[in-house]
This record gives sequence, structure tokens and C-alpha cells, in this order.
Amino acid sequence: MSLIDKKYKILIVDDDKVTRSMVKSILVNSIKKFEFDEAVDAEEAFNYIKNVEYDCILLDYILPDLTGIQFIEKLNEDNVSIPVIMLTGKGDESLAVKVLKAGAYDYIPKIQLADELLQNNLPQKLLNVINEFKLNNEREKSRKSLELSEERYRGLIENSQILIVRFFSDDYSINYANDGLCNYGDIERFDVIGEKFMDFLPEESHESLIKLLNSLNRDIPMVQTELPFALNEEEKWQIWTIQVILDENNYPIEFQAMGEDITEIKKTQKKMDKQKVYLQSIIDSLDNMLFVANKEKIFQVNTSLLNYFDFYDIDELRGEVEKFFNSIVVTEGYFYQNNLAEFIESLLTEIDKTHMIKMKPENALEEKVFSIKLSKLKDDNEFYVVTFSDVTELQKKSENFEIQATVDNLTGAFNRRKFHESLEFTMEFSKRYKDDLSIIYFDIDHFKQVNDNFGHKAGDSVLVELSALIKNNLRKTDVFARWGGEEFIILAPKTSLKNAGKLAEKLRKEIEKFTFQYVKKVTCSFGVSVFDKNEDGDTFINRSDKALYIAKESGRNRVVAMRKKITKI
Repeated sequence: MSLIDKKYKILIVDDDKVTRSMVKSILVNSIKKFEFDEAVDAEEAFNYIKNVEYDCILLDYILPDLTGIQFIEKLNEDNVSIPVIMLTGKGDESLAVKVLKAGAYDYIPKIQLADELLQNNLPQKLLNVINEFKLNNEREKSRKSLELSEERYRGLIENSQILIVRFFSDDYSINYANDGLCNYGDIERFDVIGEKFMDFLPEESHESLIKLLNSLNRDIPMVQTELPFALNEEEKWQIWTIQVILDENNYPIEFQAMGEDITEIKKTQKKMDKQKVYLQSIIDSLDNMLFVANKEKIFQVNTSLLNYFDFYDIDELRGEVEKFFNSIVVTEGYFYQNNLAEFIESLLTEIDKTHMIKMKPENALEEKVFSIKLSKLKDDNEFYVVTFSDVTELQKKSENFEIQATVDNLTGAFNRRKFHESLEFTMEFSKRYKDDLSIIYFDIDHFKQVNDNFGHKAGDSVLVELSALIKNNLRKTDVFARWGGEEFIILAPKTSLKNAGKLAEKLRKEIEKFTFQYVKKVTCSFGVSVFDKNEDGDTFINRSDKALYIAKESGRNRVVAMRKKITKI
């Protein structure tokens, strides 16, 4: 928002309604934008101040419950920083002096509110007070911050536990060491002064440190490094910040170094490195693949995952992470996301659920199915463990069981259980979207004679050949099932009674002209019905069954459709 568009929030505190109205009318008519709240006493004013951030307060010196000075004192007690302009009565100069000493920014005699000059200047006067107040606040904050910074720096040098040492650039002899360094090494100051800084370091680190010191200049005046600085013959590790001091010719004359002990950190780091190796060996021994990641980066993986995706190490995986996501096979009903952030986010929406995912890396010969599960690392809300368990064989068995449970073993058509499942779902769909839905119910005419005359092997052959013939003449959306024995049923979504009748007639003719292996010719009778949204599945099927019965009673090898009355096709 620009300064021109900014709205300034003003609190007017005065028990005189006329005064409040005059102030508001003056400010409302200005080109600046002001918003107001009004209070008739101090109690109401402080209730406003608790909830609203005001740019300025216009305050009557005499309130029913407090004086203006008492009001300012309470603001200070409550650490509320708002500029106050006091409204005084009858031009009382002595009051003006008091309120200014108490902390008011300015004062306005009420009698001057009717003065045209004040009316013209009041909006700008408020803005000047507001801006000056903010400027003074910033200056005061800067001053206090500077004083605090200087105080801390002095304390750092004089009393800090940070190790501070200065040494000359020509021979590296120490010319200053603070108490922190002497106490740290349990050594007297005079035993340090004059000694060479290098003498406290292992000899193998001298060359690298000298190279580092020689690299410092005006452009790079400071560097940080870890050194095994030894005091009192005990090796300890510190992290040192070393700064070069240059003369007017940019020649190094002195180095100042500040160090902090990291011995325990280094010991802990060594332990953690050992634990990391140990933990990595454990997760590498797992057959399941896993990785540890947040929404931006993969931090750890196991060998099983690297091997499966043909990555050399985790750095290669990070550099080619798209190779991982490109390996996911997009399949309906299976989990899929094409980047790490969305992958994690999707798993988080159902964190307790196990998802199924299909994957096929470039080097793999076939797809594999994995169950994937996301878990949060303990006590960390940003890092997650994603585990992949190979369930390919289980999935194949499950699919075989599903086929066995829903498909007729002889004909390959769906069984009655599968038909009922499809019927319930399709009826609901038909109700919701007001689509037609029809059933075609049929059986083989005189099938008992086929078994009696040609044997059960021939009968089974007829059932198999008939099923194949029917499947070849149906849509993918149609559900074809063996109802039992020689009875079959077809569920035809989005199909009217008329069109279902046409389909049944087409099937009847195809069967009639088809030559079967053993019996040569058979015929079928058909009953057709269309779904009524007020009926259940059994009633729907029964009407098709009744239509079939009428077709058989009428001479067989024909189609009969039933809505509420019989229609012969």
C-alpha cells in the first residue's frame, strides 16, 4: 500500500461529544485517510487499545476517571507506545507544559478547533506527529541495539569462554591470549605469550594452516577452519575463525583468531559415524527397498533400492531422481505421482494406509508390484521413511483368486456372484445419472436333449462355444455371466428396452446360424427387461426371467421383452 492510500487509525478520547465531532469533521474533510474510534473515558479507551493498533491518540486532559497525565502514565506502565496529542481547555499554557513533560507529543487548545488555520493544518499536524514518533522509535531501537552490541562485544573479549588469541604474521608468535584460552588449557598467560601459534598444533597441520593464512587479504579477510589445538599436552578440537589485520599497504601484520571447543562434538560425530555405518549395514541387509526423505530431497537409501533402479550411489539417484519416478507404471487403481513433493504429500493424506504401486525400471524385464508405506521419523515432522515391499507374487495369486471367485471355470463368463456385484453398482449409477439399464436373460433350448443324445462332453462344448460367440458380440461395458446350467444373463448399461431387444435378436440369429462342434445346431430363447428405479435387483432379474418363460412357452427361439406388459420381438 502506498503512503497516499494508507489509512491512519486515530483514537479520540473525550467525554464531550461536540469536541469529538469537531475533530472528526476536520479530519474527514482532509485529503488524507483517517479512521476513528471514540471513547468517552479512560476505561473505554484502554479496552480499545488492547485490541487495536492506533497511529495516534487525541486525548482530553480531563476525563471522568483519569487526568491526561495519569492516562499517559498508565500507557507507559502497560508498555504501550502510541503518540498522544493532548486536548486542553481554555488555552491553559501551564497544563500544556505539564502534559509535554509527562510524555505527550503535542497539545491543542480546544478553543482553537474552530480556528480555520488549525482546521487546515490539523491533518498534517497529526501526520507529522505520527511520522516523527515512528522515526524516534526507530532511532531509539537502533541506539539500544548498538549499546547492547557494544556491551556484548566487551563481555565477549573480557569474560567470554570463547578462546581468543592474536599472533604476528612474520613468525606466528602469540602477542595476546584471553582468560578463556588460558583457563581452557589450564595454563598461565605468560606461558603462552611469545610462543608460536604453530607449536600448539600437530606438525602435520602446519602446512595447510600456513597456506590458509597466506590466502587472506582485503577481499577475503576472514576464514573458518577446524584445528586440533593442543594445550597442556591434551589434544582438543576447536573451530577457529581467523581474521587478518592489514597495514595501510595491505600487508598482513597480525592475525586474530577466535576458537570454540568442539571436542565433544567431534567425539559424538565419530560415534554417530560408526552408528551410521552400523545402521546402514542393517537397512542394506533388508530385502525391502526404502528411502528417507523430506518433500525436497532424498537423504538416505538402502542397497536394495539402488540395485533395483541400477543406481551406483545416492548421489547418482539425487542427480537422476526423475529416473525413479519414470519407473512408476501408470495403472488405474495403483499409486502414482511424478515428483518427490507430490509423492510424499499424497502418502501423507492417508498416512496409515498401505498403497500399491507398479514399477518397471529401464533395466528390469517385467513390472513388479510393491506395497508402499510412509512413516514419520520419530520426533521429526519433516522427515519420512518410505518402505517398498515386493508383493508381485502375492498380487498374482490374489488376481488368480479374484478370477476364480468371479469367473465360471467352464465358460470363462462371469459367475452369478460377480453379476450381482456389477448389478448393484450399475443400478445406483443408473439412478444417479438417469441412464437406461437392461437385462437380457437367455438359456439353450432343449439342452437336456443335447446331454442325453450327445453326452456331457458335447454339452460342455456347446456351453463353451456359445459363451465365446456371445462375448464376441458384446460391448466392453456389458457384463456377461453364466447364471447356472444352460442359463446365461447379460447386463447392458445405458441401453433402452428397445435396443436391448435388438441386441437379443442379433444374438439369437448369431446362435441360430452358428455350427457347433458336436451338435451342429442349437437355439436359444431370450427374455429382456429394462430397469425401473423403484425396484430392487431381484425384481429386475425376475421380470427378465418371466419374459424368458413366456418366450419358451411361445415356442422357443425367440425374444420377449417386458416392461409392464409383454412385448414380442
